[in-house]
Amino acid sequence: MSTVDIFLSSLAPARVGAWRRSREGLARVFSNAFEEWIVKRAIAELQGLDDYMLRDIGFTRGEIESCVRHSRRNRRRDLTKRTLTFPNS
Repeated sequence: MSTVDIFLSSLAPARVGAWRRSREGLARVFSNAFEEWIVKRAIAELQGLDDYMLRDIGFTRGEIESCVRHSRRNRRRDLTKRTLTFPNS
């Protein structure tokens, strides 16, 4: 094994760790963007309902956004116990 091979093999774990962190970071970005898209879509759907339907559900028009975002945060807190795993490559 040459000196160059030893040097490159010592860099390999750092590169794998950096690659894994960047993939996990990118996965978080996409996950957050998707979560925000779902929230905005739910808010738009509820905003489209008339006041009588909202009253049946138990919302007023002013509570829609906070109710949707609050319920999503609680659900997300429950899901934080799960972790994303990526195969070693």
